Order: sequence, then C-alpha cells, then structure tokens
Amino acid sequence: MSFAVGVDIGGTSVKIGCWEHGDPLIWRNGLPVPQDTDGIAVAAAIAALIRECLPSPDARPACIGVGTCGMVHRGRILMSPNTPWDEVPLTDYLRGQFGCAVQVLNDADAYLLGVMQDEAETQRIACGFTLGTGLGTAIWLGDRLLGTMSGTSPEGGHITLDMHGEPANTGIPGSFESLCCITAIQRYYLEAGGSNISPEMIATAASNGEQAARDAWFHYGECLGAGLGSFANVFYPQRMYIGGGLAGAREHFMPAAYQRLRRHCLKTTEVPEIIFPADNATAIAWGSVRFLAGSTEGQQA
Repeated sequence: MSFAVGVDIGGTSVKIGCWEHGDPLIWRNGLPVPQDTDGIAVAAAIAALIRECLPSPDARPACIGVGTCGMVHRGRILMSPNTPWDEVPLTDYLRGQFGCAVQVLNDADAYLLGVMQDEAETQRIACGFTLGTGLGTAIWLGDRLLGTMSGTSPEGGHITLDMHGEPANTGIPGSFESLCCITAIQRYYLEAGGSNISPEMIATAASNGEQAARDAWFHYGECLGAGLGSFANVFYPQRMYIGGGLAGAREHFMPAAYQRLRRHCLKTTEVPEIIFPADNATAIAWGSVRFLAGSTEGQQA
C-alpha cells in the first residue's frame, strides 16, 4: 500500500488524513493539540497522533505533509502564537521516526493549495484566508506560493488595521488577526451587550434575530472586508478563498464584508471573486500533501 499522510495542526485541534492515489482512506478530526512547551516533546506527540491514524500498526507512509499554524522556516516551527510551544523541529523528527519524505508548511499556504482544484485556477493570482483561533493568509502568484527571502510565509494576519486596537497573541495592537479571530467576535458580542459564549452560539443567536449578535457579526464583517480590501490593493487577486471555523457563519458577516471590501478597493483595483469552498474540512491536510507530491510546482517565490 502506497499512501500519503496529511496533517492539519490548528490552534485548538489536530486533523489527520491518509490518502491513497488521491482518495481518502482515513480521516480523523478533533485530535488534541500538544500542550507541552518543549519542542521535541511536541514533535513526539504529533508523531504519536500520526501512528494512531495509520491504516495498520505496521503501515508506513510514502510521505507526510503537515500544515501548521505559526511561522515555519525550513521545516521548523519557529513560533506559534496560538499554542503554548515554539521552536519545534518537526520535519527532522518526523523524517527520523517514519523514514519517509516530510514537508511542513504554514497552514494557510496548505489551505490555499488544497482548495485550488484545477489548472485554470493555478494560473490566477489568488489569496487564501483561514478564520479561526488566528487568521492565516496565503498568496498564490500564478505558478507558486509567495514566500519571503528567509523562507517563511508572509504573515498577513499581523498587518495593522487599527494601531489603537486590542493586541493579538503576538502583542501587535490592532492587527488584522486581532480584529477577525475567534476572540474578536466574542469581544464584539460582549461589547454589544451579549454574554461570553462560543462563536457558534453567537451565530445561532443572530439566526434567531438577536440584535446584539447581528451587530457583533456586522462589526466582524466590516473588519474582515477592510483587511480583504488591503490585500486586493497590493496583490490584485482574481479570487479570494476563505475557510476556517468562522467561515461557517458567513451569512452573518459577509454582507458587511462585501460592502467594506468594495469601499476599500482603489478605483483601479478589480474587486476579487470571494469563494467559500464547499468542502474545505480536509483542505489543509490535503494541501500539504499536494505541496509535497508536486501537484503544483511546490516552490515559493
């Protein structure tokens, strides 16, 4: 059996899938994020989760692709503001444990690769955004992912939209992420007179017509649209793909986001098409495998 393993390490859970010739064999969701602060211990915990998800105890994957939150450099997680650990040598550790090719990349990069489905899409300029514990961003430049000279992915979630705003976990005040993450929508709901409940419950309240919830999502949408407009003016993408846990509440925030996006685009900027992929549950895990397998060029500019 020749199969690939794809891993999605988020701020609150780990998802792992096994694929054979592009077809899913196994999919595990909601696995625990390692809470150790030691990088080797975290890498060992992730390796243990992968072993639990293999088709059989003696199965050996042909390759392992990992999409992870945080800043990644040459297969090493340098920092992850939404988890308790930094400096995780994940590529080297997994390669030593499983004896196969391993690629670790930023989760937003993996997400964007996972949702671009055909050759026509990969000829475009596109942006990817993941809305959840944090806010991930990725840029596709027609034939490859945008990367920095240092080998890390651009951290668009940490651009400043409000220098007097609340700081995110990075300590940067008023960042795009701090305005559009899970704690942001909870903060907006509290400010509107609501209580401390989950985003899912705030979405349900909005569906039931509660004004505080509707106001909170409207404010969230305005912040998101302003950030999307900034990206549109810099990269001129034809498409923007949006995923992550908060994307499920898009009916409540996208009207305001569209309005702000159009307002923040220059007259010379074409307003991009916004796409919420119908099935993005496996996008990050599958995208990391696509990157490793070379389904796209697999190079960063």
